[in-house]
Amino acid sequence: MTNRNGFESRESNFKLAVWLFFFGLNYAFWHLTVAFLNFEIKNKLMVAELFDLVTPFVMTFLVYRLYSLLKQRIESRRSSRLPKISLILIILGIVFFIEGHGMHLSANAIIRHLEGWEGSPLFDLTYFFDEILGHLFWDGGFVIMSIALLILSFQDREVKPSRVSIWTTVGSLSYGFTYFCLAVEGQTVLFNFPVSVLMPVIILFMFGRRRLRLKHPIVLFYFLAYLLAFFLFVYWGITKGGFPQFTELGWI
Repeated sequence: MTNRNGFESRESNFKLAVWLFFFGLNYAFWHLTVAFLNFEIKNKLMVAELFDLVTPFVMTFLVYRLYSLLKQRIESRRSSRLPKISLILIILGIVFFIEGHGMHLSANAIIRHLEGWEGSPLFDLTYFFDEILGHLFWDGGFVIMSIALLILSFQDREVKPSRVSIWTTVGSLSYGFTYFCLAVEGQTVLFNFPVSVLMPVIILFMFGRRRLRLKHPIVLFYFLAYLLAFFLFVYWGITKGGFPQFTELGWI
């Protein structure tokens, strides 16, 4: 029975690690690819915007899939309120993400028709929804969802030493790199940078007493992702003397 339980636990860890791999790669693919698809279709409608319409569907499915896998692992603990709290936060995070994504997508399309209006109230308002509020809601939604999954992971006891951490690591590095890129280009460093500092600290506080718990796929994923983002922010800020956008440097 012990061997069977151990096998099931490792198999469950493997499945979760693989889904985290796909989550991290999709997060990078759907958020970064659009920067290289600025080809006009008609009336300044870009290929990137049609491509970006798919992003919320893919990412929402993947986040809910991760939540479902975690919930299955702790479903025997019916007395706990953590799954309900986590689900509420997941829904809240998805709402923020989709709200911010839609806000940015529409305002970004409109502002291309305001060339020559720079400095006007109409331009400033559209810019605010595009580059500030839209990105804050967008990134904030993913931060809320990461907190929700970490809360649920706190009660997961199915943690066994595993050799599949490479799946989690690749996915987490993709997520962390993209999180950094979105903050720099979306001008949300003032929000994303402090989060990249706080999240590893919170994770160590919640899970550090038992080192084995740090090997939990979800915990490892977000710990490495936010830690990588933190170092990238520090490197970028020091070498560039601030946080200039990639477009300002002519990179994209």
